Amino acid sequence: MYWVNLACLRLEVGQIFVLGGGFSNAERAVMVKDGTFQDISMLASTHEEADTRLLLHTVHASGTFGRIVIWSPDTDIAVLCVHFCSNICSDVWFRSAVKDKARYIPVNQIAVRLGHKL
Repeated sequence: MYWVNLACLRLEVGQIFVLGGGFSNAERAVMVKDGTFQDISMLASTHEEADTRLLLHTVHASGTFGRIVIWSPDTDIAVLCVHFCSNICSDVWFRSAVKDKARYIPVNQIAVRLGHKL
């Protein structure tokens, strides 16, 4: 609950933080918004790897948000995003950073260029 409590204290009004896993019930997912939190049963998952669980959260968020930015140093996640792009109903960007230089990679554009090759 450390991250949930921290998010309750630090998020600005309207910001949303979703945490999946890390609880005594590993399947649990929680959304923090406006100083409160609630379980999100539709994101409860048995995914052991954060890589694939992140995609579940991305697909869920794409039903609400027009643009999603995924922050990760792990390029495996970028490849998974490109592969599953057709399941995500949003403009998806992958943020990667080396030291203090951030790059935003347009996942949808890469998926369109590659087509069904990936």
